[in-house]
Amino acid sequence: MELLGYACLIERLNLNVWPPEKKACLSGSVNSRVDSSDRILFPRGVAIEDSPVGHLEFALRHEEIRLDIVAETFKGKRSAAPSVNLSPKPPSSAFLRRVGDGGTDHLEPSY
Repeated sequence: MELLGYACLIERLNLNVWPPEKKACLSGSVNSRVDSSDRILFPRGVAIEDSPVGHLEFALRHEEIRLDIVAETFKGKRSAAPSVNLSPKPPSSAFLRRVGDGGTDHLEPSY
């Protein structure tokens, strides 16, 4: 089965994080989302861009929020290691626009 979302990012980018409790996978045997004890199965017709951005967007929509994985994904972008183009085009998703360029200026606490 083909991995999706966080599990795919962890494998492809070799992220040093705990794996998700349930891995998201494509399956030819289901026609809608099916949650099992160790996997979340999605039908092959699920539209996903096969890129880090596509898998991140998928994970933010369909899986638990895992900020550790999101942070490690972007941390790899800034390292001296071979770079991964996380944003080949401007984000078209509201989820990715909220993530932005990694800046935290908008996260100032308001007391």
